[in-house]
Amino acid sequence: MLVAFQLPFADLRPFLAGAPTCVVPKRFVRRAGPRAFRARGGEEWPVEGRPWRAVRTLRYRGDVAQRQFGTSPLAVGLQGAFRRFFWADEIAPVARLELALSQRHVVRSGFLHRRVRMSDGDLLALVGAFAAMPVLVPRHGERALLEAAPLLTELLRESTTRFRAGPDGAAPDEPPPAWTFQLGAPLLLVEYGEHEGDPPPVPAIAVGERGGVLVGHYRHDAGETELRTWFLYATRRAGVDEVRRLRLHLFRLHSELEALRMTLRALGDDELARAFAPPSNPRGHAFDRYLERALGLPTRQRAYGFPMSPFLSNAYALERTATPAMKADLLDLLDRAEANRPILDSIEARSALMSVDDTGIWVLG
Repeated sequence: MLVAFQLPFADLRPFLAGAPTCVVPKRFVRRAGPRAFRARGGEEWPVEGRPWRAVRTLRYRGDVAQRQFGTSPLAVGLQGAFRRFFWADEIAPVARLELALSQRHVVRSGFLHRRVRMSDGDLLALVGAFAAMPVLVPRHGERALLEAAPLLTELLRESTTRFRAGPDGAAPDEPPPAWTFQLGAPLLLVEYGEHEGDPPPVPAIAVGERGGVLVGHYRHDAGETELRTWFLYATRRAGVDEVRRLRLHLFRLHSELEALRMTLRALGDDELARAFAPPSNPRGHAFDRYLERALGLPTRQRAYGFPMSPFLSNAYALERTATPAMKADLLDLLDRAEANRPILDSIEARSALMSVDDTGIWVLG
């Protein structure tokens, strides 16, 4: 079993007209940690294989392996799998914080596995307990994981900003406004196998089967936050690498969606739109190119220059099936953004989206 959590961010600072305040990291990020390397790489996406260790961003309170998540005796013994901060993507304003706990190295008796399996209620309780897990946030002390999200956003915005004193000892640069580094909707993902429970629980929506993995999608209110959860149920036909790659793509897609949604929303605001660099500026040109690529993601055979593999195509299909919405929501968001800035080649994306039926569309609104 593996339970993973993501906080996506949209970092718009590199596209602003003012002086750059974004740090270009080389070896270390404050409030995060040193550069890490994924042993198995990043699968098609740029910079995916080189995240930053997030060991300084948050810490678990107490011995997390002794904590029981929910009601099942199987939901214990989870240990730290990773804490990562993805940032400084050269192609898109996408940043994200991810952490996971895993049981993969825990030895359990065969008797327990034969006699105990997680019910639907146990799986839903696991989701709620993980979101409420106490963590320690620098300068703020103990918080529940979901409640810590705004505090972590502030810390990461600060730690990736360059503060320089002005001439003659003048005051340092003002920090960038909060909207330039925004928090998106959180995402939770639960991987488990046939020996641990049944297929994705009710009321999760079954959205398909990919390579022996049954996939369910669940949305619910966790306090004041809507939490989206993917359930990946690995049958005996599914390989470990297949489950991992599907998880990786679902996580990356969620962060891309949230970054694009928040970017278009900021561009559609008359006051905020004036802060973006004009197309004649190199940073303004880079911004337009990002919008062109991001708007074309649902309609093209290549993503950011990478060919769409079956795993990436499957993740797109699952995302569209799990989050249906009316086309008007996306088109209205595009209209408001284009009122302030023409978006390069958006006619192609608009035409493709107009031809999609109302039951399955990439959601941005």
